[in-house]
Amino acid sequence: MTGIALLLLAAAVAHGIARAGSLPPLPFLVLAGFILGLTGSLPADFLQEALVLGITFLVFQAGIELDPSRVRRQKQAALMVGFVQFFLLGGLGLAAAVGLGFDLHTASYLALALSASSTLVAVRVLQRRRQLFEPFGRLVIGVLLLQDLLVILLIPVLTRQPEGAIEVARGIGATVLMAALAWLLLRAVLPRVIERLALDEELLLLVVLSILFAFLFFAELLGLPRVSGAFVAGVALSSFPVSY
Repeated sequence: MTGIALLLLAAAVAHGIARAGSLPPLPFLVLAGFILGLTGSLPADFLQEALVLGITFLVFQAGIELDPSRVRRQKQAALMVGFVQFFLLGGLGLAAAVGLGFDLHTASYLALALSASSTLVAVRVLQRRRQLFEPFGRLVIGVLLLQDLLVILLIPVLTRQPEGAIEVARGIGATVLMAALAWLLLRAVLPRVIERLALDEELLLLVVLSILFAFLFFAELLGLPRVSGAFVAGVALSSFPVSY
């Protein structure tokens, strides 16, 4: 209980500072957690579990904000900008990491981290400026969605690379299978469910959380990271008014 209280206190302070400066809270939350971890006041196991759980919900929230239907008119521009930025920054990051003496596998992780934009921060900025539904905002959403999908697709490539090409292919296939399930839910199943539960907020919340944990279980079953399941679950719900 003491650990939970300290985490909540640190989060409250971070939110207060961000609100006072009219800034996105996520960087302050990350900094508060980093500082709290340096103090040694939390057990390592508890901090690790809290970190994984927090990242899971953050990635889920990021997926909910990335509605593919918003990007239809800017699809071509989003694809061009997204691919150029992703592979250009990734290539430069890989070259820099190798030049600094990291091995190729570690350098690939660093390059992947550098090539993807911060979805949560970008979406919060667009929301604060009320530009989320403007053409520029739709273009940014398209770029973020493309880059996040590329990251989710490349995660099993990096994590299974030491195990050989067959395991890498299985990881990619599992990710594609999970994405196909999300698309099926997005197009055929969830519209009917959400429509029937639109007036019952408690049931709607339970359905949303059930979908999240179902995808987490599915990801675990397929040997994929939890964040992959969380992001895909968020995208599956992105077209419906459930983000609140």
